Amino acid sequence: MTPKEILTQARARIDKPQKWCSYWSVSKDGKRVCAAHALRYGLLDEWEPEYLDALHRLAEASWGLNEHWSDYDRVAYVNGGTHRDVMAMYDRAIADA
Repeated sequence: MTPKEILTQARARIDKPQKWCSYWSVSKDGKRVCAAHALRYGLLDEWEPEYLDALHRLAEASWGLNEHWSDYDRVAYVNGGTHRDVMAMYDRAIADA
Protein backbone atom coordinates (compact mmCIF):
# COMPACT_ATOMS: atom_id res chain seq x y z
CA MET A 1 0.00 0.00 0.00
CA THR A 2 1.29 3.49 -0.81
CA PRO A 3 1.49 6.22 1.85
CA LYS A 4 -1.38 8.03 0.14
CA GLU A 5 -3.58 4.91 0.26
CA ILE A 6 -2.76 4.31 3.92
CA LEU A 7 -3.51 7.91 4.89
CA THR A 8 -6.71 7.97 2.83
CA GLN A 9 -8.02 4.77 4.43
CA ALA A 10 -7.06 5.96 7.90
CA ARG A 11 -8.79 9.30 7.29
CA ALA A 12 -11.95 7.45 6.24
CA ARG A 13 -11.80 5.58 9.56
CA ILE A 14 -12.31 8.89 11.44
CA ASP A 15 -14.03 11.06 8.82
CA LYS A 16 -16.99 11.88 11.09
CA PRO A 17 -16.70 13.35 14.59
CA GLN A 18 -18.58 10.38 16.07
CA LYS A 19 -15.84 8.05 14.74
CA TRP A 20 -12.97 10.03 16.28
CA CYS A 21 -11.65 10.63 19.78
CA SER A 22 -8.88 12.94 20.89
CA TYR A 23 -5.30 12.43 21.98
CA TRP A 24 -4.08 8.79 21.96
CA SER A 25 -7.38 7.16 22.71
CA VAL A 26 -9.57 4.31 21.56
CA SER A 27 -13.11 3.82 22.84
CA LYS A 28 -13.81 0.60 24.72
CA ASP A 29 -15.86 -0.75 21.83
CA GLY A 30 -13.19 0.26 19.29
CA LYS A 31 -15.64 2.34 17.24
CA ARG A 32 -13.89 5.65 17.97
CA VAL A 33 -10.15 6.08 17.54
CA CYS A 34 -7.64 8.91 17.54
CA ALA A 35 -5.72 10.07 14.46
CA ALA A 36 -2.65 7.91 15.17
CA HIS A 37 -4.63 4.77 15.97
CA ALA A 38 -6.66 5.18 12.78
CA LEU A 39 -3.44 4.33 10.91
CA ARG A 40 -3.17 1.00 12.70
CA TYR A 41 -6.68 -0.33 13.23
CA GLY A 42 -7.27 -2.74 10.39
CA LEU A 43 -4.43 -1.33 8.31
CA LEU A 44 -1.00 -1.85 9.83
CA ASP A 45 0.78 -3.28 12.82
CA GLU A 46 2.42 -0.75 15.09
CA TRP A 47 6.03 0.07 14.18
CA GLU A 48 5.86 -1.37 10.66
CA PRO A 49 7.86 0.86 8.31
CA GLU A 50 4.66 1.86 6.49
CA TYR A 51 3.03 2.90 9.78
CA LEU A 52 6.07 4.93 10.79
CA ASP A 53 6.18 6.61 7.36
CA ALA A 54 2.49 7.52 7.47
CA LEU A 55 2.82 8.73 11.07
CA HIS A 56 5.79 10.90 10.07
CA ARG A 57 3.81 12.39 7.19
CA LEU A 58 0.99 13.25 9.62
CA ALA A 59 3.47 14.79 12.05
CA GLU A 60 4.91 16.94 9.28
CA ALA A 61 1.37 18.09 8.48
CA SER A 62 0.71 19.09 12.12
CA TRP A 63 1.57 22.74 11.61
CA GLY A 64 2.83 24.78 14.51
CA LEU A 65 3.82 21.97 16.86
CA ASN A 66 7.32 21.55 18.23
CA GLU A 67 9.37 19.77 15.57
CA HIS A 68 11.59 18.26 18.28
CA TRP A 69 8.69 16.20 19.68
CA SER A 70 8.27 12.64 18.51
CA ASP A 71 6.05 12.06 15.48
CA TYR A 72 3.49 10.31 17.69
CA ASP A 73 3.32 13.26 20.12
CA ARG A 74 2.97 15.76 17.30
CA VAL A 75 -0.02 13.80 15.92
CA ALA A 76 -1.53 13.16 19.38
CA TYR A 77 -1.48 16.81 20.39
CA VAL A 78 -3.24 17.92 17.19
CA ASN A 79 -5.84 15.44 18.39
CA GLY A 80 -6.27 17.78 21.36
CA GLY A 81 -7.79 20.21 18.89
CA THR A 82 -11.03 19.76 17.04
CA HIS A 83 -12.10 17.09 14.59
CA ARG A 84 -11.77 19.73 11.89
CA ASP A 85 -8.10 20.27 12.89
CA VAL A 86 -7.41 16.54 12.60
CA MET A 87 -9.13 16.30 9.20
CA ALA A 88 -7.09 19.27 7.95
CA MET A 89 -3.90 17.56 9.14
CA TYR A 90 -4.87 14.38 7.25
CA ASP A 91 -5.79 16.38 4.15
CA ARG A 92 -2.36 18.11 4.15
CA ALA A 93 -0.55 14.78 4.62
CA ILE A 94 -2.56 13.12 1.83
CA ALA A 95 -1.91 16.03 -0.54
CA ASP A 96 1.82 15.80 0.16
CA ALA A 97 1.96 11.99 -0.22
